[in-house]
Amino acid sequence: MMSSPKRPCKRFKQDNLQEEAIQECAHDSNWQDCNLTSYKIQDFHSNYTSAPSQTPRTEQEEDEYETVEETSYQSGEQIDWYENTDRSESENSSVEMAVQAFIEEHSNTMENLRESLMDIGVFVSSEQLEKLQREDIADLIRDSIYREPIPTYRTKREDLKTIQDLARMIEQASHILVVSGAGISVSCGIPDFRSSGGIYERIQETFSLLDPQEIFDLDVFKETPELFYSFAKEIIPKESTEPSLSHRFIRDLECHQKLLRNYAQNIDGLESIAGIGRVVYCHGSFSTAHCLRCNAHYSLDDIRPHIVAGRVPYCLLCGNHQVNSNANIDEPFNHTFSELNSSHMDHNNSTDEEDEDRIAPRNVIKPDIVFFGESLSGQFFDCFESDRERADLLLVIGTSLQVAPVSKIPFCISAEIPQVLINLEPVGPSDWFDLELIGPCDTIIQRLYQLLGWQHGVNDVEYFKEEQVQPRRFLFQRDIK
Repeated sequence: MMSSPKRPCKRFKQDNLQEEAIQECAHDSNWQDCNLTSYKIQDFHSNYTSAPSQTPRTEQEEDEYETVEETSYQSGEQIDWYENTDRSESENSSVEMAVQAFIEEHSNTMENLRESLMDIGVFVSSEQLEKLQREDIADLIRDSIYREPIPTYRTKREDLKTIQDLARMIEQASHILVVSGAGISVSCGIPDFRSSGGIYERIQETFSLLDPQEIFDLDVFKETPELFYSFAKEIIPKESTEPSLSHRFIRDLECHQKLLRNYAQNIDGLESIAGIGRVVYCHGSFSTAHCLRCNAHYSLDDIRPHIVAGRVPYCLLCGNHQVNSNANIDEPFNHTFSELNSSHMDHNNSTDEEDEDRIAPRNVIKPDIVFFGESLSGQFFDCFESDRERADLLLVIGTSLQVAPVSKIPFCISAEIPQVLINLEPVGPSDWFDLELIGPCDTIIQRLYQLLGWQHGVNDVEYFKEEQVQPRRFLFQRDIK
């Protein structure tokens, strides 16, 4: 990664906070996806070319530029960070090489390109992207390189220090963004992915995988769908499963006309069961499925018996289930992944034609969830392009923010918007969120119900004692005596 920009953002110039923030993020092991837009722009150069850095200004030039920047900053005018700065022919050439390499690598699908553009702070709608020519996209990338980077540090708000402050902000807000994850479904009996005893740990124990995420890899699914379906019953809600209090709280935000959007990372579909209308399933949902060969659509009810039994569901509209498969539809998959490893070794020596035939689409029914190797739907990017400009409060509930691009949401909205984390564990740099409420999501949400005076919460959760916890980071239950 290249060094930090020569000119830090105005807000960090005097106290050197930018460099401290960069160092803090870089060494925070709990924040594996903390690459902000400014980092991505720096990575952009180092990944695609050895583009030379800008020639530093003299002290006199710096003072003159500072005066211009201050005037523009106060007036709200958008300025060109490198306006009137000469760039050598070699610098321009290096940038052009980087721009073209970026487009070549990330333009295999529209969604992949949009996600990659989001990494460097460029947001375009599906309609806009369809109309853009290659040179238009290149212009957007060039603009992102030379503009002032997004700050890597937020000044905590002085009016958001307690859960009472949060309740007051919720009452005043009208465009709340909610990013939710597996933590809000744990109380429904659905395990989360990354915690101790979670889905990934159980997959690892069951199949001895080198990486438990392989069970959600698209190529692995096409080759061996039995692996996924042998475990899928662990991550779908039972027919009798009811949404949690946290789900109902998001629904009540919508009922009170305060919810701008719920960006749900869960794939269990409980948001819809709870009645949340303004929801984007960022990673898809088990609620629907489709045939990999003919694209016929199915509901969860259609394939639930197969999932519960650990069987692969096959489409009966486009051929016999035995096509290109040795699996028995009547028997669950009982092999360990070590048995598959030998076949993977054999495939390493196979020809390209054999590989293509091996993972060619079969009439396997695949749930409409986003596997690794698939892009997010255009709905996510279209909604977020608009929502990021309208949000007046961000609530991050029950998620570790480990998976991009959803993990980038806190960094892609205005730093002035209040941001609150409600989660079992701290997430990200310790100085990013204005307020962290650490504990079981439903316990914290219940307290919010009480403070807001809303009627859907139960009344048997003990109040927490504010004086027993640290400012800004409240540890529910663990600090209650």
